[in-house]
Amino acid sequence: MRLQPSTERPWSTPKRESQPPFVVQPLIEGGIRALATTLATEANTEDAFPISSESDSIVLALNETGGVDVETIDGAVLAGIEAPWAIDADGVSVPTHHRVEGNTVVQVVEHEGYA
Repeated sequence: MRLQPSTERPWSTPKRESQPPFVVQPLIEGGIRALATTLATEANTEDAFPISSESDSIVLALNETGGVDVETIDGAVLAGIEAPWAIDADGVSVPTHHRVEGNTVVQVVEHEGYA
């Protein structure tokens, strides 16, 4: 299974070249945390993450926590994507949620009016 940022909506260019726009952090308990960062006020309100597997027989489903379950066509959960979160430059929480479009998870960040 692969998680990739979409090339259809380019990532915002950070103001500091030393800060990458997409970071993958391994977690002690297993799995990863993928972080998208932006320092631009004109940032996208949506970023798409296509999900693929070697068998191509996966289904993405929103779950009750706001996350996304990656399931087999029989409904067995293979992996999970936690509910999204976002903060502005002042550390204030920004409204965000996931949407599923086929085999793509879209994170919507409602950042207008935030720092």
